Amino acid sequence: MAWPFSNSSAPNKDSGFAAVPLVAAAPATYDLVTGHWLLGYHFANGDQANDIYVYLLDGAGNPVMPGLRVPAGDVRSGEWAFMPATGLQWYASRSNLFGKVWGYA
Repeated sequence: MAWPFSNSSAPNKDSGFAAVPLVAAAPATYDLVTGHWLLGYHFANGDQANDIYVYLLDGAGNPVMPGLRVPAGDVRSGEWAFMPATGLQWYASRSNLFGKVWGYA
């Protein structure tokens, strides 16, 4: 689908869908020091029996989204209105969580 706005370019940071690690790490295309404007996230829990919590941190380890619960076998999506963050990291409380984040750098 094409970006529908003619007066601004499409978001240029997209982690793509990936397994969220169990230890804090930068998602693909992100790093720990670049300033970002976060626009949205989507997480899918592939575990049919257990809830999984996902944590987003800035590059210094400060919480951006501390502990979003993704119920067993379910998804969670959300938006930010160009929330600034310097660097980005993510991790999950259990394996089998897949997700993506997107925005601008």
